Amino acid sequence: MTELRGVGIGLGIAHGPIARMAEPLPAPDDVPSTLGADAETTRVKEAIAAVARELEQRGETAGGAAQEVLEAQAMMAEDPALEDEVASRLAAGKTGEFAV
Repeated sequence: MTELRGVGIGLGIAHGPIARMAEPLPAPDDVPSTLGADAETTRVKEAIAAVARELEQRGETAGGAAQEVLEAQAMMAEDPALEDEVASRLAAGKTGEFAV
């Protein structure tokens, strides 16, 4: 068992199970693309569409407020402003992983 300590923000005590977030993944390497901007653009668009579909499916499974959050995240994944930023990075020769 691991004991965690912190600063309380309320009166009294509480105990129970916790969920901890996984450690963040390392950022992708900033290396030039060997595929070219067109191929990288195709890869990114397919990946973003897949992520949005998965978020929507998870939302349908979860229902309620979780569904609303996951649907909002799906919309953010397909945000045109994000697409424009990624496109400019791809045009500069970045990989899809780094551009996103």
